[in-house]
Amino acid sequence: MHTNTTRLAVTALALGAVAPLSASSPSAVQEHELRRRQPLEVREDRVTSSPLARGILPADTSFVVHVDLQGLMRSVWWKSVEEATGIMDEIADDDDFAEMSREFGVDPFKDFLGVTVIGHDEDGDDAVVVIHATDRIDAALDRVRAMDEYRLVAHDGLELECFMEGDDEAVFGAVLGERESTDVRVVVGQNRDRVSKVIRTMLGDANSVADIDGAAVQAQPRKGSYVFVEVGLPFAELLEDTPASRVASKARRFTLDMGQRKDSVFIDAVVESGSDRDARDIADVVNGVRSMVTLSGVLEQIPVGLSEAFEDARAEIDGRSVRMGLSIPIEDLRESLIELQEQYR
Repeated sequence: MHTNTTRLAVTALALGAVAPLSASSPSAVQEHELRRRQPLEVREDRVTSSPLARGILPADTSFVVHVDLQGLMRSVWWKSVEEATGIMDEIADDDDFAEMSREFGVDPFKDFLGVTVIGHDEDGDDAVVVIHATDRIDAALDRVRAMDEYRLVAHDGLELECFMEGDDEAVFGAVLGERESTDVRVVVGQNRDRVSKVIRTMLGDANSVADIDGAAVQAQPRKGSYVFVEVGLPFAELLEDTPASRVASKARRFTLDMGQRKDSVFIDAVVESGSDRDARDIADVVNGVRSMVTLSGVLEQIPVGLSEAFEDARAEIDGRSVRMGLSIPIEDLRESLIELQEQYR
């Protein structure tokens, strides 16, 4: 999964509204005259499970990464991180960030509400990024529509926006609106077939992971989740043949969930294997690594709050699954980050 998703997300600012093609619509790439069009609406039941809307994930999705930016930025957890590290001040002082904000008129930390990366193959080359944003992104979209690199492309009965990044590279996308909301969903990717598939799913024209049983990706983060990762591909397809990978290849699905529960930050990991025996093997390896780290004395070099949380974590077997959870009180996290800042200043 080595697609440059950051570049795709930024390029999403260059894409405008999607419209269905009429029978007389041309199929070739055509020049775009700057104009405002009404975007199609995401089918209402596709986004009811937001912040991670399962209904926007095509049924054949094999991996998903989701960040609930709005929830994260409003959380006590993030405010503690910001207070301890000053990270937002550093970002605000970054020249590239400031230039992008001035040029496009948007602040990703305020105008981007959530980002979802949707993948289908093991390489991630067909990944599609869906950005949940406020309508303040419209001004940025209009500015980029006037650029020479901007085109319209007819594909799969849709009129996709296209931004040419070079002689052989193009990014395709669309913006979909939501009924009774000013929010928009920006869809962008380099594979026009997968972009179209995500759009069709959001419109209700294709099945999502919520519509079928046995989907490779279940996409069900815990309440309070801000960062969620799920890989529904057998790890044997992702790893080279090494002793470590032969153990990891027993995994069939992996999920990582990070968020806030009451006054603590939680990190939950689940590995699903093909058999009870495989689950025991995976748990033995994980707990063995944990014991080695503890005995090595590495934990003595990090703040007590973090080391105690790590020591309490243990891989547990649940049938064919292995679960491991980490919980850190927010106050301990804040103090630990301050201590780390002082150590490496």
